[in-house]
Amino acid sequence: MGLNSYNRLEIKDIKKINSKFVYADTTEKREIINRVCESIEASDRLKIARYLSSLSKIPETELFVSEASLERLKIIGTILAATIPIIISAIELFFRLRGK
Repeated sequence: MGLNSYNRLEIKDIKKINSKFVYADTTEKREIINRVCESIEASDRLKIARYLSSLSKIPETELFVSEASLERLKIIGTILAATIPIIISAIELFFRLRGK
């Protein structure tokens, strides 16, 4: 549950990490919890990614960004590309009308 709530990073295969934890013995679970906590608290923001990558045996470059995330980013990019020129034109029009 903790990893799922932290999964704003959209880890591609969070179930692998969860199952690794579920099937670990008590000593391994403590070690995983300690390492995750240390990683989150570290000043190196990528430390958690490196640790989760090693835990799940997924390369760091493939740990994040699922296909759904890429699709959402494409849609947002398209919307922004269309709306930014409209907003700029509206601002220019506002200042032209205000100046008269």
